[in-house]
Amino acid sequence: MKFKLKKDLLTELKKVQSRNDAFMSANPDTMFLFSKEGIFEDCHYADSALLYVSAEQFIGKHVKSVLPEDLAILTLNKIAEAQEKRALVVYDYRLEVNGKPLYFEARMSPCGKDSFLAVVRDITDQKNFEDKLKESETQYRNIFENAIEGIYRSFPDGPFLIVNPTFAKMFGYNSPDEMIRMITDINSQLYAAPEDRMSLTKIIKKQERVTGF
Repeated sequence: MKFKLKKDLLTELKKVQSRNDAFMSANPDTMFLFSKEGIFEDCHYADSALLYVSAEQFIGKHVKSVLPEDLAILTLNKIAEAQEKRALVVYDYRLEVNGKPLYFEARMSPCGKDSFLAVVRDITDQKNFEDKLKESETQYRNIFENAIEGIYRSFPDGPFLIVNPTFAKMFGYNSPDEMIRMITDINSQLYAAPEDRMSLTKIIKKQERVTGF
């Protein structure tokens, strides 16, 4: 009876281990296990190219002897924060790996009594996309604000959403904010013939673009 029970337990343990191994191998994230003092205890990675140095060079060592000073301090602070809160702590950081700047999101959480698990995801593509989007938005904003033509956006049958300085000056307002605040009904306050605005709106709904109106 005892032998059968032990055999069943071993079989179940192997199943759990196999399942955990499958989960880990399918996980694209990098994982680091730290002691509360900041020593690298273990790691799991799918892509060694994302490691600052090889695992053999940092396992068993303190973060201050492995990572750049600013990242080591950040890591220790997040370990302390996770320890104090006994909860998940999320943060981002930049790290130059093999001469290439990479960006990561880290999720630090308590793992047992004295260890902390950091699940780290490469967000470089996302960060680069966000930076390009911000750059594009800045360029658009500069064109919009410095254009010599009047430009505006509005709801089809509502107030202005945004107007540029040139458009505001064309109608005698000191600033775009003043115009947006003062014009509450575009049809009656801006158009000599309100029906023109309604006609324009109908045309835009049909063909999305109007010239020479």
